[in-house]
Amino acid sequence: MGGTDNFTLITGIASLIGFAIQIFDVFPTFARFRRDALLLAVGLFIGSFVSGLSRSQVTIDLRSLQSVTPMQMLIGAVALVTAFLLISARFQANSDHRQETYAVGFCGAGLIVALLIGYSIYNSDGYDQRKELSLDEKLILVQHSRATGNYDRALDILQKAKNGLDSGDERIKSIDRQIDEVTKQQVSSS
Repeated sequence: MGGTDNFTLITGIASLIGFAIQIFDVFPTFARFRRDALLLAVGLFIGSFVSGLSRSQVTIDLRSLQSVTPMQMLIGAVALVTAFLLISARFQANSDHRQETYAVGFCGAGLIVALLIGYSIYNSDGYDQRKELSLDEKLILVQHSRATGNYDRALDILQKAKNGLDSGDERIKSIDRQIDEVTKQQVSSS
């Protein structure tokens, strides 16, 4: 048997023992904790059993942690705090404190969703396609925009191309000349 099979076997046995303890009410003062532990053990067993059936594997490569961004660390920290709040709310004796802790925990969950949406939008390929274009491609777009009479677009692309170059780059003079030409074309066509 492999590692996954052993884990499935252990969680299955733990689930059976937990089920027996729950049925025979062995520790009555810990009834709520027993129920939670049983649900956790059954969930782990079912998850590992289904994973074993589908032959899927989860591999964790610690070398990938070297490329963690600050935004990912922030999302992870907020997730940990939120999980702690939601778990601690479960064990609050005072119902008012429990509700307040749940409310803060769910606000944290909403913050996680908002951060994930913002992070995925920011990192999506379609966020700003022009930042990936080369100078030659931008100049082709300028020619097309000028030919179709879209001078504002041509000026915008030229300005962004100019801003993307180093201050001492010789191509800036050429772009400045093109900006002047497009501006004259725009004024004469008005």
